[in-house]
Amino acid sequence: MPDIHHRYLPIGVGAVITLALIGGAVAVLLSVKTTNCGGNTAALSACRSAGERLWSALYEERLPLDPATMSKSDRESFSSLSGLSWLGSGTVLVARQLTGEDRQLVAVCDKAFDNVPEKRLGRAPFTHAVAFADGTTALLSEAEYARLDLSGFLDVRKLGTENVERVGALIPAAPSESELEAK
Repeated sequence: MPDIHHRYLPIGVGAVITLALIGGAVAVLLSVKTTNCGGNTAALSACRSAGERLWSALYEERLPLDPATMSKSDRESFSSLSGLSWLGSGTVLVARQLTGEDRQLVAVCDKAFDNVPEKRLGRAPFTHAVAFADGTTALLSEAEYARLDLSGFLDVRKLGTENVERVGALIPAAPSESELEAK
């Protein structure tokens, strides 16, 4: 009669090797750092750049921002913000005027992303990147974003267009009640 231990030994060794390989693969996957270039990382950069350009415009006495009177180079400066190309269909909205308040919202990304803060497992909640007049940036929840009054903001992507006919075309429309309810 064959020894039962010798019969199951290869199965046990195979199971141990399989579990070790699976454990190693999981450890490698958890230790691999992925790139975090787009999304809110790029949006925070673009919002910060927009705030810096606003301060520059204030220093050079070019506020309020009026696309009808802005020079082509000024419009292009806003439409080519650092990080803007990584936002996909999103854009940055910039305040037309600075009020002098440190915590004045000066730039906001209209698209929410879920890559910041970066998590090993799962995703972060969807948030919108914003910049304040004091140079700081933050992430707002979708509910906080929905409560913002963006009527005095301009779409920086549209500032770079050659034929700026009227300011109203550059101000984003307020979300409808059905859009707010859908969020």
